[in-house]
Amino acid sequence: MHPGLWEVRQVYSPVALKPIDAAAGSFQLINRYEFTDLRGTVMLSWNLAVDGVTVKSGQQAVPAVAPHTSVNIVIEGVQSTAVKLRNSRRLAETHLTVYMTLVNADEFRNAGHVLSIWQGDLSALSAVERARLSGTIANSAAAQASARSAQHQSPVQQEEEPSLMRKLLTCCLPEDNILVAKPGHKEQHQSAQPVDMHQVRQQQPQGTPKASMKALVPPITLTVSGDILSLQGGGSEGVAVFEYLFSQSAGYFADLAFNGQIAAMAGPAPNLWRPTTDNDKGGAFASFAAMWKRAGYDTTKLSDVLAVWSQSADMTSVTIDVQGVLPITNPVGNFNYTAKYIVWGDGKIDFQSNYKFAPNDAAEEIVPLPRVGVIFQVPTDVEQLTWYGQGPHENYPDRQVSSPVGIYTADLDALHTDYIKPQENGSRGGVRWVALESFSPANHGLVLTAAPGTSVHTSISRYTMDNLLTARHTKDLVPAANLEWFCAFFPLSQSFIALMKIIKFQESRLRPGRPRRRQLVVAPDAHGLPTPRHRVLARVHAPALHRIVQHVIHRGHP
Repeated sequence: MHPGLWEVRQVYSPVALKPIDAAAGSFQLINRYEFTDLRGTVMLSWNLAVDGVTVKSGQQAVPAVAPHTSVNIVIEGVQSTAVKLRNSRRLAETHLTVYMTLVNADEFRNAGHVLSIWQGDLSALSAVERARLSGTIANSAAAQASARSAQHQSPVQQEEEPSLMRKLLTCCLPEDNILVAKPGHKEQHQSAQPVDMHQVRQQQPQGTPKASMKALVPPITLTVSGDILSLQGGGSEGVAVFEYLFSQSAGYFADLAFNGQIAAMAGPAPNLWRPTTDNDKGGAFASFAAMWKRAGYDTTKLSDVLAVWSQSADMTSVTIDVQGVLPITNPVGNFNYTAKYIVWGDGKIDFQSNYKFAPNDAAEEIVPLPRVGVIFQVPTDVEQLTWYGQGPHENYPDRQVSSPVGIYTADLDALHTDYIKPQENGSRGGVRWVALESFSPANHGLVLTAAPGTSVHTSISRYTMDNLLTARHTKDLVPAANLEWFCAFFPLSQSFIALMKIIKFQESRLRPGRPRRRQLVVAPDAHGLPTPRHRVLARVHAPALHRIVQHVIHRGHP
């Protein structure tokens, strides 16, 4: 089925919800039917999820709503649960999702058929709504003034265990006015300031004895052999043995291995290209596809690379600064590319990159970009993705209202969309974290986690971009030697911080003869950095932190 039909179902839905006060469960229920009353026709189901994990759910019948009218309703249980979550998980991402489903089957739909979905992020409420939920401020003019000032003050500290979001904030300092926290201090807003990531990594988590601080980040071994930097470490408790091979001439890693198993090859490589879609080709010479080809986005590669490296005095990290150019031909100019890698003795990798267009003629304007991001080459034994983001079906920035945020799992082949003419496909957007799972004997995977305020548009394919571009029919698609894993980052022009982990999955059988169940671990590492919180049937090994700053433009999707 064409994934656009999910969007049609949502946009053309005969019923709709309009929030009045979502945190209190108050909505306007709208009936768009011509002749049908909603009573006895529609059932309302809802759930509240924190960081993608459902903490409360419910179901209730809807009242009588005549055709082309609306009524105000209150979803019971939402407000009381939201108050509890506000008091205990103030910084966690909290989504309320409401499903409107068919009560009885009809000629072409089964009972339980989803008519419409509404989702809202309760953690993105205004200061007044947060104050009202916490019960600290009354709804008055004075309260609103206090709430406005509260935007520049620290929220109260948590007495319970901090959420995953808080743990990330505690150890990583995003820039660009993102909420920042330090151990033992209240959160505060900061303007963009240079961040000493080495100092952050060695920062002592709250409650950790000073004597154990040095044990948090073990030393890393650096060996130089011609063009290749070999970075080795790990082996201590909870840290896998890793070896990273960095190509100074390429400007990115040639190999990432944990416990002798290859996790990724050739990445993160800068990328400005994607396979074109049917929409891209409309307009012949003036089409996006034609402009992109003339600009040379499909062939540009990082060149004139200069890599400079150094090791910290305490031997716990290696910093690699990279600069290079991505030349384009129409208009003639370069994308000046810079990147900074910091590789740590516990396997983490900080990565920050930036693209800046410099035309030869200052009057020239850049041709709209297909996309901007990075590509990893990963082994073909990756067979499944689990992600916390929009789904479960394919979605893009211009086709995403039918894709609620949640935790989803899909086999690699199910992520591919078989359009009649092969083209760009399979993206999942708004992704907070994504796990690549391997079912090989090595039984490993990678997890990439976005920081607060940012998300990933990600796709992975058995087919190369060139194959998707040139194939006329699906029979022309040939699986490649490696998988291509692409990540684009949103919002535009903001810092991106991600956590990449090598993980090991365990299998269990619920009963003899039943299918095996494989689930993803959720646990902070030694620094308190978060990993995806899901039902636990695995153990995490050798975290690797990944940081990226870049601009993203993504247009012309099918």
